[in-house]
Parts: sequence; structure tokens; C-alpha cells
Amino acid sequence: MSMFDEKKSSRFSERGRYMSFAALFLLGSQILLIAVVYRMPEAGSSSAEGRNLAGRELATAEASPTCMLLGGTTAKKPQPSLTHCYKHNTESCCVAGHDDAIGDAIGEVLPSGCVRQYPDLEEYMCLGCDPKSDSYITYFNGTAGSPAQRYVDADVAPDPARADTADVKKAISSTFGKVSGKLGEIRVCAAFAKRLMYSEKTIAGSAYATNGLDAYDGCALKLGGGTLGSLWFHDGKDDGTTEGIVENTAEAKFFQQVRPKYFGTDDFEISWYHVPTAATPCFGAASGLQVGSMAVAIVAALSSMLA
Repeated sequence: MSMFDEKKSSRFSERGRYMSFAALFLLGSQILLIAVVYRMPEAGSSSAEGRNLAGRELATAEASPTCMLLGGTTAKKPQPSLTHCYKHNTESCCVAGHDDAIGDAIGEVLPSGCVRQYPDLEEYMCLGCDPKSDSYITYFNGTAGSPAQRYVDADVAPDPARADTADVKKAISSTFGKVSGKLGEIRVCAAFAKRLMYSEKTIAGSAYATNGLDAYDGCALKLGGGTLGSLWFHDGKDDGTTEGIVENTAEAKFFQQVRPKYFGTDDFEISWYHVPTAATPCFGAASGLQVGSMAVAIVAALSSMLA
């Protein structure tokens, strides 16, 4: 090879290296941006809440002491492995039979080809397998597992701050703190609830009223024989599906009709206004942290490959 050819080859090699690092930088920036969006506090929350969100998420990482689906025992590694709630194959509050039933429930909501496109819905529907599942539930009798007991006394009114706050009243299935005949109430994190119902574009632009519940419009829901979520879930009581709920909103209809297996409306109330704290964790808080960790891992792996 001539000196000219060697210099030319060297220039191309150096240029390729610069282009690889540029691509790595752009990819890393996009991944980290996604992580920030997923962990962004909701509008109306204080800056202190935003700064402490990661700490709150870490505080929810402690395992739940009991599992409702396992009759009050603690979470364990499922054998055989789970196929639908596979994210809980290291430690789980369910076993293969529960997993199959959950898979059937997911199939009643989404077409089979679309399920893996909506990891937040998968996580939500797999609540019963989450090793911390009982920590996201306020049991009306104060006990979980072994098995959970229904509350049989008179309905109990909640704290006035919850019952009389307009935004909160729009994010609860009942105004009562305890409801006769029910096992308890599921606490869903507000930010996670938004991701369950709205597309990233709608959340970014806060265009909730304009776009409606459009998270699944790319595939359509199987509810009602197949329709767009933004058309199926809408404000107003007109289809007989919202008896007993506080506000007849599109969001209330979503949580009335889309429930995790084993946590239906006959057994549980649900609320979706929560911000996670160490004392009162809520379901979905850790998902943003997982995205951030995944972003760091991917960037680190790519850096190693290009070194």
C-alpha cells in the first residue's frame, strides 16, 4: 500500500470513529431525555417533590411482606417461569396459573400483536405478580394475605382533604375511605396513571382534554368489539358502566373497565392521584427509575463497544 493510500485509509478510519462517537452521543441524549420525561413530576407538584422523586421511588423498592395471591406468604421465585408477567421471574407474588389468567385478561384488552408495545399496561395488569403488590393497597381491614378479609361495617368517609379536593375527586372510584363489601383500595401513582391512559405526545403537550385517552390508538382496544380508546372513553354517563364512581370522566371509565386480574371492581376501589412517599408508596413509581437505569446501562455498553 502506498503512503497516499495509508493516509487516506487513516483519514477514513478517524472519520468513522468521530461519526461513531457522534452517533453514541445522540443516542445517549435521546435515551436520557426519555428517562427524564418518564420521571418528570406532574404539573402542580412542588419543585421539592420533583427533586425528591427519585428518593421516593427508591424508598418503594423494599419488598412487600405478604402476597395476596399466595395466601399471605412472601414473594418467591416462580417455577416454572412466568410468560406474561416475565418481569417478575426473579421474585413474584404469583405462580404460573395466575400468570396464564393474567395473560387472558390482557388479551381481552389489547390485540395479541400489540401487547409488548405497551409495557406500562403489562406492568399494570401484572399487579398481582409484583413482589411489592400488597404495599400498594390499603386493605380496609388492615390486613393482607392469609386471605384478605372483606370490610363488612358501614362505609367510612375519608379525610376531607381527599373528599373535598376537586382534582382528587376526579381520581378516585369512591368518596368513602372504606367501602362495605370490598377488600381495599389500590393506590396508583398519578404519573404512571397518565402513561397508562395518554400518549407521550399528549402528556408532553398536556393536551388531555383535546386528544382524549389516546395511549392505545395505534392499535385500538378490544373493548366494545374494537375501537380507539380516545373514542371509547369519554366524559359523561351514557353507557351504564360508571355506576358508583365519583366523577363520570373518561379516566374514571378507564379504571372502571381496565383492571388487573384479581383486582376487579367487586373487590377493590382504586385511586390514581398519588405521589409516592416512603410512608405511602403507590403502584408504578419505580418504572421511571428503571428507564433511567436502563439508559445508563445502554450508553455504557455502547461506549465499551466503541472503545
